[in-house]
Amino acid sequence: MGSRSSVLVLRSVLGLDADVPAGTVTVAPTFAGRHAPLTVTGLQVGGGRLDVTLTADGSVEVTAPEGLAVVTTWGSHATA
Repeated sequence: MGSRSSVLVLRSVLGLDADVPAGTVTVAPTFAGRHAPLTVTGLQVGGGRLDVTLTADGSVEVTAPEGLAVVTTWGSHATA
């Protein structure tokens, strides 16, 4: 699988949407239960690195570059 395909798969699984000009990154896992636990580290976002962990209990942990607000959604629930 090529690197672009891998990124598209990760974006789909993580529901990842980075809006750097607006200063937000959204993580909305769609099939997390099937893939958890899963940790992805070192995604390039806004001049920094983004790390995302989907835990076995269904929680989402995100470390984002300074200056980016993280919004996580799980189903219809959103947190900032």
